[in-house]
Amino acid sequence: MSITLSSLSSPSVPLRLQADDVIARLKRLQALEIQSTRLLGGWLPGVATWEVKHEIGLHLWQDAQHSRELRTRLWELRTSNPDRTPDAGVARLTQGLASAQEDYEFLSGLYLVFKTELVRAYRTMVAGTHGVYDAPTIAAIRRILPEKEDQLAWAGQELKSHLDTGEKQRLAARWQEYIRRLLVQERGVTGAEPVGAGEELVTLPPGYSCPLPFAQAKRDARFKITLTSASLPKDDDRDAKVLFQFFNYTQEMQAAETLGSTLWEADGMEWEFYYEIARHCYDEVRHSALGEARLAQLGHHGSDSPTTRQTTRGGSSTIRCAVTAC
Repeated sequence: MSITLSSLSSPSVPLRLQADDVIARLKRLQALEIQSTRLLGGWLPGVATWEVKHEIGLHLWQDAQHSRELRTRLWELRTSNPDRTPDAGVARLTQGLASAQEDYEFLSGLYLVFKTELVRAYRTMVAGTHGVYDAPTIAAIRRILPEKEDQLAWAGQELKSHLDTGEKQRLAARWQEYIRRLLVQERGVTGAEPVGAGEELVTLPPGYSCPLPFAQAKRDARFKITLTSASLPKDDDRDAKVLFQFFNYTQEMQAAETLGSTLWEADGMEWEFYYEIARHCYDEVRHSALGEARLAQLGHHGSDSPTTRQTTRGGSSTIRCAVTAC
């Protein structure tokens, strides 16, 4: 007789999830978390607003850590290689989410639909598994949820300023509906949701295709893009040298954008590759934020100094080739 979580539960607390259900959902969710990291990295150069770049640089690293939490739990459940059998549904969801045409579309679909469904799935698992026998799964999810909820709160507030015209609101709403339908087609984020009979295959809106990878990084209207870097300050001008130093710190975003493109372009790599590149990417975002914070103390913003246009695609391909050759 096979023992399941539901067969061990108290009769007064009926459970919906058996042990195999928990493992299957954890496998799918951990894969989606690392794909979310790749999506945010791929779109990092394509998002124009400076402050949003910093935020999603943090979020892609958080998502990688959330994937690690779930993989650790799977290892405890004797699932040592959760990637052994690739999930085609995860690949289709990832490609669909990547195929927005504007950054506000991408962000609204990823956060307001996809990540919202992730949070719902996590809460459902907490409520539907055994509080004693599966306590480690509940603990792992409860470590994930606060950061996910913070991400959703940020996105809900941030997108208000981006969806500032009726046309943008219409396009964002259409994109969100596409992502909802795609999730239904792929049986939700857990892969366990029912699919209605006779559902038509979901297709992208007319004229849409995946824009990744971005050949060049975008900047918002505050930034002045030049062909050459700023001139070095004079040796005896201490104030100018301090400003120059911290303006350079903000330019670490260029390294982050190249690493973000690498996350997307390097398809089919081992999970550990994406985790380490995500860590490096966030580290560069944090360096940029360090410069930004010091400039703010000095009464400046990173856009006060001209910046060179960053090419991301060639650089990421070079890094990818170097890594895969090792």
